[in-house]
Amino acid sequence: MIIESLEKAVVCGELRRFDLQLATHIARLNGDANDELLLATALVSSRLAAGDICVSLDQCAQHGLFTNPDIDPALDLPNAEHWRAMLATQAVVGKPGDVTPLVLTGENKLYLGRYWHLEDQLANRLRDLSERPMQTIEASLLREGLQRLFNRQSRLDWQKVAVANAVLSSVAVITGGPGTGKTYTVAGLLALLAEQWIASSDRAHEGDLRIALAAPTGKAAARLAESISDAVGKLDVSDDVAGFLDVKARTLHRLLRVNPDRVQPYYHADNPLPFDVLIVDEASMIDLPLMARTFDAMAAHARIILLGDQHQLSSVESGMVLGDICGGLDCAHFSPARAAILSDVCGSEITPSALSLPPIADHIVYLQHSHRTSDKGGISALAAAINQGDCNRVLELLASTEHDNLQHLSFDTTNIDTVLNRDVIPVFTDVVKQPTAQLALQRLDDICVLCALREGPSGVGGINRRMQQLLEQQNHIDSSDHYYPGLPIMISRNSSSHRLSNGERGVVLAGDLDKAQRHPHDQLKVYFDGHDGVRSLTPQRLPAHERFYATTIHKSQGSEYATVVVVLPNQDNPILTRELLYTAVTRARERVILVADEAQLRSCVVQKIHRESGLRGTLWPDNLSGTESSGGAEPEQRTEASVPVQGSFDF
Repeated sequence: MIIESLEKAVVCGELRRFDLQLATHIARLNGDANDELLLATALVSSRLAAGDICVSLDQCAQHGLFTNPDIDPALDLPNAEHWRAMLATQAVVGKPGDVTPLVLTGENKLYLGRYWHLEDQLANRLRDLSERPMQTIEASLLREGLQRLFNRQSRLDWQKVAVANAVLSSVAVITGGPGTGKTYTVAGLLALLAEQWIASSDRAHEGDLRIALAAPTGKAAARLAESISDAVGKLDVSDDVAGFLDVKARTLHRLLRVNPDRVQPYYHADNPLPFDVLIVDEASMIDLPLMARTFDAMAAHARIILLGDQHQLSSVESGMVLGDICGGLDCAHFSPARAAILSDVCGSEITPSALSLPPIADHIVYLQHSHRTSDKGGISALAAAINQGDCNRVLELLASTEHDNLQHLSFDTTNIDTVLNRDVIPVFTDVVKQPTAQLALQRLDDICVLCALREGPSGVGGINRRMQQLLEQQNHIDSSDHYYPGLPIMISRNSSSHRLSNGERGVVLAGDLDKAQRHPHDQLKVYFDGHDGVRSLTPQRLPAHERFYATTIHKSQGSEYATVVVVLPNQDNPILTRELLYTAVTRARERVILVADEAQLRSCVVQKIHRESGLRGTLWPDNLSGTESSGGAEPEQRTEASVPVQGSFDF
């Protein structure tokens, strides 16, 4: 019986107990617990937990279901057509648009009903926004502003193009790796939107331009606000414009007022967010439900700009929404009409795409030029080789003497100790010598050990324990003390009462920093650097936290360090992917040290994350190389009008 095989899959770790319970529950609702339905429901639930939005029956039939040979072989390679035919007759399985526990599409993709509706809702909202007429602007004011804020003459400036494109659009995506200037681009965009708002004689709303900044995590939100504040200080804008840009950032959950006890957040389609512009950073980290809720809550007149790096790790939860929106392309593909208008306002010739693409393509700009001088070219070259899946080039760069900011060591405990003693310990022992908490916190940003796993000798737990052992052996600390000066900590759970978010970092220091001298027996305090300045708590008041000599690559997203030490396990693991290695490497501003065996490096570069969904296929045509497009009108048929010289600023 199929239920016995599914029980065995639970024991083998290929299904969760919850997956089997959900399958039997839906089978009871159906009134017929047939094998095909039980298997399909258990798989949909399991794959959703693994990050997929749906299950492809065709892929299951082609590649099998489970990897463990102890599970009944009869479950492998089901006949997809028979499977589909059986599911289509079940009461709990509906067609797209039906309100049923399961939804089966014409592409043989099976969804939990809620997730099909979320994906459909987001796709429809994206298509609606991308097909809207361009915003009405004062073109001469935009040209002048672009030239003033982005006056580089030596090459086509994609930051300028990204700003112009977003000013013209109701939805815009700006994607690029670290150092490509996304934050400065957004600061410039907000400044030019404010200038248009001030100059408009027929504003859509009375009062100030209402701007919201948001990110998926508290750490990313704080960093976004700080980065934009710094960038605004470098802009050539009036005081009136600068006043519009003094905006605090929030997490998306806090912005939408998500209540864990309710399916719908406080802000939704019938009670939209009270903002004219929403900037969302670190969009690659946002899962399908949260992205769908965000777009659903946008007011009809508002615009939304997504920032992120489509090559980074996807969300921990279901979906890879930013990657699906970007369609897998790595450079801009504008329609002839959009390219002509952008060429006019930017003052540079922009070549239209030779491909026939859907309207969403006109709303995405890819920033590729790194503005980091400290990189020395090595990190950018390594990240590019990883993205291209070029194992030989990755190893060549790591072995080359051309880039002295790249180093590769094979995995063994001796090499790990060497790096910890030589590179990591000097930073952490210097933290306690800094004259102010601000400088101590800044010193923490000089290095971080990033691990693929949480446990084991190559994991966060192993590295943190080894660091403490080495520090004690060298008489830097007394580990009998739970807290000691120089101990770095990371908050592991949001705490609104402490104004601390999951992922925020702090450091334990001795004494009152307001005193001229500190005494080692003064009361210990833990210092944090927030958007509103340095704050301190006694260790006893800390919310949930953990030691922070090392952290996982997943948790490092949204952070940057001068040097990163990347430690990979010395055996194959499904977690070793191209996106994981790229994310780790691009956390570094100046130097990368990789501690990994060649086999695991090759495994990382070759293995890409694939998440099953229907969003990319809905937004983009299947064939990007031909002249026919199934995802939108032919470029010459698009109804893009010329930029109005004068008129209302149609937020």
